[in-house]
Amino acid sequence: MEEILKLIKTKEQEFSQLELFKFFGDTRIEAKERMIWVPYIAPLVMGFAELNKSVFRKEGANNKLQELINKHTYEDDYHWTWFLEDIQTLGFDNSLLFTDALRFIWSEETKCTRKVCQQIAMHTWNAEPIIVVVAIESVEAAFKVGLSAISPVIEELERVSDRRFYYFGQTHAEIENSHSNNSSEVKSYIQEIELSAEQKVKTREAIDLVFQLFTDCMNELMLNTRKQLEKAEKLDLIVSY
Repeated sequence: MEEILKLIKTKEQEFSQLELFKFFGDTRIEAKERMIWVPYIAPLVMGFAELNKSVFRKEGANNKLQELINKHTYEDDYHWTWFLEDIQTLGFDNSLLFTDALRFIWSEETKCTRKVCQQIAMHTWNAEPIIVVVAIESVEAAFKVGLSAISPVIEELERVSDRRFYYFGQTHAEIENSHSNNSSEVKSYIQEIELSAEQKVKTREAIDLVFQLFTDCMNELMLNTRKQLEKAEKLDLIVSY
């Protein structure tokens, strides 16, 4: 299992080099404007909550790995509520017709973002627990990169607005670090699992899938960011990072 965990680390490093994360550090653009992509990620955040409840979680399973998965899904159960709070704090909770909201969520602009949870659900629906564990570890690694990259922007926003951000701020990062799957005991247990040749192939496939989906999602968010800045006549501030 150790080589699979190393592969996740390698993919995580590659993922951290995406243009969107470099954009977060562009201080020529106001902090609030570096968050204009946030509404576009709603299908991922809300979809992941459903993924935990309806796909990853399997009650009554007599399997230690599945028990660990179930525990993790409960630990992640309420994070979407922080996202809704941050949406309000960022000022995106303006009046919008319900039909327009539906058009936005299922628009072409969120196509790749919607696919993340859809494809992960399809890949893990009947998969054995070790494949699901690796998929979750890959998702968590991708989220960690995003939270780390956005941290300076959130710190600046909290300073100038005297408001607190929960999903994109330290609250989320600290809670993620305290999850049971990050304990030394659980990490050691997972690391010592011996994989069959078939499991090695399937876990690698899961890792590749998750990081490709998240890469496509982040690139889509960057494209939508460019469009929004263009509307605000600030596209000249964005370069190729």
